[in-house]
Amino acid sequence: MKWNKEKTSILLCCLLIAFALIAPSFIRRETARDRYGEWLQPTQPVWQGQLTLWTVVGFPVGEDTLGGWVRTQVRAFEKSAFGVYVDVRVMTPEEAKAALDGGEKPDVLVFPSGFLDAPEGLLTPLSDPIGINGALLASAEMGGTLYALPVMAGAYLLCVNEELGMAAGTEPPDGIGYPPKTVAEMAAGDGGGLCVDGGPYVSPGLAFAYALDGGDTEIIRALKGAGDAGAFKDGDALLCLGSQNTAGAVQDAYENGNGFGSTAWAVSGFTDMVQYVGVTDGLPEAKEQMCFQLAGSFVSQSAQESLKDIGMFAAAEGLEPLYEDDPRFYAPEQQLSREMAVPPAFGYSALRSEWEERLNKAVQGDAAALRSLVAAMRAACKQG
Repeated sequence: MKWNKEKTSILLCCLLIAFALIAPSFIRRETARDRYGEWLQPTQPVWQGQLTLWTVVGFPVGEDTLGGWVRTQVRAFEKSAFGVYVDVRVMTPEEAKAALDGGEKPDVLVFPSGFLDAPEGLLTPLSDPIGINGALLASAEMGGTLYALPVMAGAYLLCVNEELGMAAGTEPPDGIGYPPKTVAEMAAGDGGGLCVDGGPYVSPGLAFAYALDGGDTEIIRALKGAGDAGAFKDGDALLCLGSQNTAGAVQDAYENGNGFGSTAWAVSGFTDMVQYVGVTDGLPEAKEQMCFQLAGSFVSQSAQESLKDIGMFAAAEGLEPLYEDDPRFYAPEQQLSREMAVPPAFGYSALRSEWEERLNKAVQGDAAALRSLVAAMRAACKQG
């Protein structure tokens, strides 16, 4: 026992001597650091200067504005990238196309599906990221090359006037949405009525058609007598096919004492309301790397979770549901997470015009037009 104590004492003495010899150098180095100076002059980024970012607004978001959300994310990025400043311009598609035709070009472009016919000559290829919905990511490819990152998606939904629904004896669906046949029956029934809240870059009828099979001609004809969204928002119709903006506007009116209670249900997994971000080509390498970082910041976890502030749906996978307690967006969010179908981002403007032409014929009773429409949509859309 005595031998063990002596051995332990010798070992402790050796450790103390080693500490006494080495510790002063560490202490001097730490006490000599100018931590305030380090905070004022952080590590230099790969590039410093001003970047230009264009935000092209197509479809309306659910709450607030797309431009406001982009600016918030950019300000957060600037704080982490010392010496980098981003000039944000919010533009309509027409303004952006005119600027491009006039020879202007941003460093980073945020744009909706259908804005560009082709990415070559404007956007530089990107490496495939991880953690992004596969259907959305595939929609940003052309010729097998990825040219943009999907940032957010919209959702088509069916808004139901709860007050008229109670009077008509309408029952909630068993799941997250009504079958198309039930929607048609509700629209045609007593106290029914169907409206469509569409517009540029918003095509609820296509989402409704995507849920059909090629032989549902009578069901698609429910859209023939559909009114515009104004009748629904005035409380004169039971149903409205619309988007996240429809649900947000109706709920805002109700909370301000100017409307009625409503619920929103899923229509289908189809969505062509997708916002992307890309980096333009021809930039110097260091500046290009900084632009890649800026583009990537839009799909960070914090940025994706903040989409709840504007009533939009995340492109990233693996997040907790954003709208678990929100009756406006819960069902559409669940539908998108289970089954998403996204048309290609590039060249979609012409494709959408072709599909809407077939839809109009189908609504008038053209069975062949409906069959070709459904087949074309399912063949073109990226699914996931």
